[in-house]
Amino acid sequence: MNGYPNGTFKPNAGVTRAEFAVMLARALELQGAGAGINFIELDNIGIRAQQAIACAVEAGIITGYTDGSFRPNAKISRSEMITMLSRALGITLDNAETTSYADDSDIPAWAKAAVKALAEAGIIQGRGGNRFVPNGTGTRAEAVTVLLGALELNNK
Repeated sequence: MNGYPNGTFKPNAGVTRAEFAVMLARALELQGAGAGINFIELDNIGIRAQQAIACAVEAGIITGYTDGSFRPNAKISRSEMITMLSRALGITLDNAETTSYADDSDIPAWAKAAVKALAEAGIIQGRGGNRFVPNGTGTRAEAVTVLLGALELNNK
């Protein structure tokens, strides 16, 4: 992960969906033809990110939204980040009705199994008060932490 041109890292800055896709593709060295992507806002996805996103789509990590968009410049939620990561790792997800987080009822049903699995694997932690904060924006520091955890898990 690169810092900013002025030498800063900005650990608490939010991460966009495109940025996380690039980080994930680089960290896990996703390979593939990177066949064309069909998101409706392709012109809004930087050339640098298009290949990484295409590889992630090809690998089944990214599906986009039902309206055909990817929303590359939208800040990624913690739920989205963890769901993408669990797909990238190929973790078998059992149907999870609950997690151990205090705000379990706020975790979307589509993300619950991924959150539970990655928490049990020690890759993710909550934010204060044993809260996962599923709709909170994933930060640069959190992205690095979960990617390092994923790499460690992959090396076991």
